[in-house]
Amino acid sequence: RGVSAESMTTVNSPGERAAMSGRIGRIASAVPYIGIFLVTFLANIAFSFREGRLATVPYYDDVSYLTDAFDRLTFAASDGLWSLASSFWTNPPHSPTTTLTGMLGFWLFGPEPVAVYIANAWCLALYIAVAAYVSRPLRAAMPRILFVAILAFVPVSHVMVTEFRPDMVAGLVFAVALMATCATDFRTIDLKGKLILVAIAIAATVAKPSGIIVAIPGIGIAFVLTVVAQALSNSDDRPRLFRSALSCLALYALALVPFAILFGAHTVGYIEQVLFSNADIWTTPGDRWFHWTYHSIGEGATKALGPFAPAAFLLVAIDLVLFARIRSYRQPKVLPLYATLAILYCAMSISNEKTIFQGSYFYLPLLFAAADAFVRMAVASRERWPTAGPFVARGVLGVGLALCVVFLPLVGAYSPRYRDQNEANVLMPKVADALFALNRNEWQTSEACRDRTMSVLVTSLDPFPAVAIRYAVARGGLKMAAGDTYFPRSLPEALKAVDEADVVLTIDPVETPRANAFIRISTMVPEIFQHLSEKPGTRKVQLGTYYGSPYWLFINRNCSA
Repeated sequence: RGVSAESMTTVNSPGERAAMSGRIGRIASAVPYIGIFLVTFLANIAFSFREGRLATVPYYDDVSYLTDAFDRLTFAASDGLWSLASSFWTNPPHSPTTTLTGMLGFWLFGPEPVAVYIANAWCLALYIAVAAYVSRPLRAAMPRILFVAILAFVPVSHVMVTEFRPDMVAGLVFAVALMATCATDFRTIDLKGKLILVAIAIAATVAKPSGIIVAIPGIGIAFVLTVVAQALSNSDDRPRLFRSALSCLALYALALVPFAILFGAHTVGYIEQVLFSNADIWTTPGDRWFHWTYHSIGEGATKALGPFAPAAFLLVAIDLVLFARIRSYRQPKVLPLYATLAILYCAMSISNEKTIFQGSYFYLPLLFAAADAFVRMAVASRERWPTAGPFVARGVLGVGLALCVVFLPLVGAYSPRYRDQNEANVLMPKVADALFALNRNEWQTSEACRDRTMSVLVTSLDPFPAVAIRYAVARGGLKMAAGDTYFPRSLPEALKAVDEADVVLTIDPVETPRANAFIRISTMVPEIFQHLSEKPGTRKVQLGTYYGSPYWLFINRNCSA
């Protein structure tokens, strides 16, 4: 009652119904991809609780990012959002993407480590979304769903859930940036297109600041090769091509200015010590064969891509053969993209530092380049054989998914089970309780100590690093500083760091002569233990046991002084 016939006609017009139907259709079409994401995510979270990061105290680089996020949220939030923002200026994080994700997770779900892994689900969601986008030329729903489901079995996608670090999502966004750059027609791109392209390139650059050593040259190479290829393939209006390309470059450089101001000094300092001042520490041992095959058939590619690594190289090879033999098959983006990947591979192989995380900047671009090549082949076969082509593509994808389900796990991590898991789980609460008691009974009651932040140093990464202790006590409201002195170049340097720490935790050098040769300070435990035992005013307390041997707390600071 009271509704006019005209208004009813407007609400129920064919255009309205068509728009509503279109929105419902788009939502319905996304449901299978959401399902793939949820199954993959939940399976990997459960795996992590069973035998991954969530089965023990936070460890490895994960805990550094967790602690950075938790400390900022807990100790810098007293003055609201401005305190959080200013902390990024005064103390730039190693990875703003990961720190912000961790802060969001802790804010939404509480102080448990699982909170940040839940928040980090956006990385896997982005991976699934990119896979779905790449599959669009397949058109039909079933082959697209099969295609995305197969990519959910690639090991690197599982690590996006089970390990909390920026490398994988940085590699993913870098892959998108390379593909977008090589697919851009710089003659016809408008301002909106330029802004979108620059936004993607900036996201790939800042996702992990220390990754700029790969990201900026990689995007630059793809940009130059694409512009040159377009100039050579079409001589029409080259000045317009170069003007448009240079304007994109100028926008990218301009957008980098705030990043350079905020993170530049910190990032350059980190890169300098990895590549130069501490290059001997970070050099990965191995002959030239090891280094040149690490990201293709070696340990890195095997762990990150599994059987998808040889499949990816095979698809790229077939794509290049078809490109060379069939003129109608050629797309301008192909050669610049593959040339960029080849240059990246050579540069990363020449580098003496090899890590599976660093390799994400090659594995994910290769994976999606190969996925795009498969889609291109399927589309070409559909155009040549309208009936048989789609049937064969569905068959290949169906068989591929069946093989993945039967032979490949839907879960995984690069280093799933921590060897000291049981020891760490028992020992960490004792360490935290001792530090809480020290803070309560001595530190806060002393004018000499109460205004200082207590610092902790450990002589080994086993059973846990100092930053893990910092996170454990932060959950109880105690702010501490963690000494990161794992690579002293001499015993005097190590002893100086030990003397500057307020508390030092160490294994027993006689009862437990365990030394990690890579962590240099671990090889100096006997000398450090003797130095602290004989140091006047230093107290020694046994907190528990580590593999049945004493685990010691040395208290250096005398708060009564």
